[in-house]
Amino acid sequence: MEFLFEVLHERGEPLVFAFEAVKSVLKLREYRRLVKYERVNVFIDMEQYKLLKQAQEYEEGMCKLIRTQK
Repeated sequence: MEFLFEVLHERGEPLVFAFEAVKSVLKLREYRRLVKYERVNVFIDMEQYKLLKQAQEYEEGMCKLIRTQK
């Protein structure tokens, strides 16, 4: 706990500390949403996740196209 107060009393460190804390909270929220809503049970890279979602959207679009042509 003393380390935290020492960091906060430094001149530029409180801003860096606050920024890093906000980044970590946002990242944790993002991963929690992935696990909760997307039912992802393993950690995957964000780029791979985006590619997966694009592939799913493409597949859905192709299915809709086939249905409309019938």
